[in-house]
Amino acid sequence: MTEPIFIPGIFGVFYLSKNMPVKELLLYIFILLLELIPIMIFAIRSNIVALNKTVHIFIWTYPKLLSSRASESMISFDGDVLHNIVKNVLDGGHMFLNNTDGLPWNSIPGIGAYYPIMLPFLMIGIIISLYRRNIIDKLLILGCMSSIPIMLVVTPNYNHWIFIHFVVLGFITIGINEIFISKKVQLAIVMSYAILFLNFSSIYFQQRNIAVGQYDVNLIKTIKRLKTKNYKKVYFDTTDFQFLMMIRDLIPISPYEYQATKDNPNSKEILTVNSKFENYQMIDSNNMNQSIEKNSLILIDVKKDNGKLAKNKKLKKVGQDKINSETYNVYKTTDKN
Repeated sequence: MTEPIFIPGIFGVFYLSKNMPVKELLLYIFILLLELIPIMIFAIRSNIVALNKTVHIFIWTYPKLLSSRASESMISFDGDVLHNIVKNVLDGGHMFLNNTDGLPWNSIPGIGAYYPIMLPFLMIGIIISLYRRNIIDKLLILGCMSSIPIMLVVTPNYNHWIFIHFVVLGFITIGINEIFISKKVQLAIVMSYAILFLNFSSIYFQQRNIAVGQYDVNLIKTIKRLKTKNYKKVYFDTTDFQFLMMIRDLIPISPYEYQATKDNPNSKEILTVNSKFENYQMIDSNNMNQSIEKNSLILIDVKKDNGKLAKNKKLKKVGQDKINSETYNVYKTTDKN
């Protein structure tokens, strides 16, 4: 949505400032159109349900999307639209001032997309650019102005508002450059950055933050230790609704094998995975009438284990393991099965 304003504006600035020959400008316009047209078509189609259908344009094919993300990425246009726009802009300002968008996989609270000490440099950079107006300043101001439509209607988080990062970083750079007036100031800024980077690194590489409230990366070690690929079947019963998605995301699997073994194999309409893929198979531990194949591993969430499996002579309990936030009793089939 920024391209219709920003791209023509860039070429206009270069043309009026005579910093680039017209032939080069025309060549760059042609190349950019080749790159941007597919992106713009995708962006429009993904947010307008009526346009969501398979489209062929020369060598490009745009398949019908399974769903629209408009409700997730844009404000509601029902009711008081002006109120929704004002609230959206305020939420965006709150996100930048508080250095977090509330999504731990996007940003670490308190650090955000930029270090907190960058706010004064950002303000200095904006003021300098507004008064100085060299070609770089004009491009940054143009980028800021072309971002306004998105800031009004696209819900703020660091992914949705990624278009503004380049502009903000440009203004911050100008702000820092303007106060590099002595070696002592330069040293202070470098040391501040170094301290903030070390603080960020110590938080980022701690396990509780890598998990970001979703997936525990220790899952990889746990699955390798359990040697799940050595079993014909890995049965599971869990209270963790993300169990299979977590396995799929963190443990390598061929896309062809995944498509062939998941729920609704090779379906082009239903892509979700709910109860099975590869050798993983969901079971109901309260109803063990279903047959358990030989050479199988069984993972039962302790919250769902009623003790019946421990009495089953065809199964042997071999321990416990924690996967993500849940603890599982681990069983194996015996030779009698």
